[in-house]
Amino acid sequence: MADALFSSNKDGKTASTSDGKTARTSDGKTASTSDGKTAREVDEGYSSSDEDDFSRQKTHHENGDPPIITGIYEEASTEERKKKRARGPTIGKAVVQMIKKNEGNRISVVVLPEMRAFCGTNASCVANEFGVQIRRICPTEGFAHSWNDVDSTVKEAIMQAIRDKFQITDEDIAEDSELIEVVSDEKAYKIYKDWKYAMRRHYVQMKEEGLDAFAHPYPGVTNAGWRYLIDNIFDDEKFEVTSIGY
Repeated sequence: MADALFSSNKDGKTASTSDGKTARTSDGKTASTSDGKTAREVDEGYSSSDEDDFSRQKTHHENGDPPIITGIYEEASTEERKKKRARGPTIGKAVVQMIKKNEGNRISVVVLPEMRAFCGTNASCVANEFGVQIRRICPTEGFAHSWNDVDSTVKEAIMQAIRDKFQITDEDIAEDSELIEVVSDEKAYKIYKDWKYAMRRHYVQMKEEGLDAFAHPYPGVTNAGWRYLIDNIFDDEKFEVTSIGY
């Protein structure tokens, strides 16, 4: 009930607070406050709507139905939705949808000699696909320090996976030109390097937070692969050497 002095009316049955609310009557009956709440509601900190909720819960239970859960459940659901919306490594679903919309045909990307890069509206899509395939195919057990050290069979598998989805051509509409090979290799080199550093940042962050780094692998990396990276890559002196420039 509000902290205030009380004054009784003539019949002694009600007492008014300084904020205009009335308390329980002297005969045990309930008086209403100016805002429509009863004194009991003011005293005990709940409203008649709460009683309605309790009544619904009771009826629901007597009918043998599952309990009604409100408030906390909704808040938890919101948190779960936020976690699910958390952004992680691209997994290539957008490219699959683009191919479907293109009637199953590969997506066209052009490499121009003056740019020495993938050009056009689909340039970012093919770059993302390089990341998807590098993370999917490159082994983390036996991880190579640099793209230049990746086994040639692994590189070819990655390029083939990309060619299966993208029709990469030069200005002469050729798919097997030296320019395309050079541009693709340069893109793969940078993406591989970025992946390596993203994993190491994750490792350093776990250590800084006082967590067991071995128990928190980078997304998409197996426990065995993560252990190999920690033991053989992240603390290796060669890591610092290869960290300079592209």
